[in-house]
Amino acid sequence: MTGQELKNILNKKGYKVSTLSQMLGMSQQNLSRSLSNDSVKTDLLEKICDVIDKDMFFFYGGTKYLPYTTSNINTQTVPKNLYDEQGAELRDCYKQIAILEERLKELNQLSSSQVNSNLNKKTGNLK
Repeated sequence: MTGQELKNILNKKGYKVSTLSQMLGMSQQNLSRSLSNDSVKTDLLEKICDVIDKDMFFFYGGTKYLPYTTSNINTQTVPKNLYDEQGAELRDCYKQIAILEERLKELNQLSSSQVNSNLNKKTGNLK
């Protein structure tokens, strides 16, 4: 991954170089210089993962290196031999995760009063 690609991903996900440099304990100038390289060093990527509490999938999901993410699993055709024998089970897990993520997005759009109302209705049915 090039520094520019990493910088674009960070910007797209809402991370600014100035804030990230502070989190990493380095100057903005040094981080900018590191992000201008043709290839980002793995240790820098690992440090970034640590300070923003993400794993490598955060950076590679949806790229040619990791084309299958939970956000695009329903629109992508996952190879049947993905991870060989565990492939079917893994594909099913990805699909279930994608369904749950969509449901979570829907729930996040509800106001808290709507959520409380829905919870009261559902828990009232359990009594």
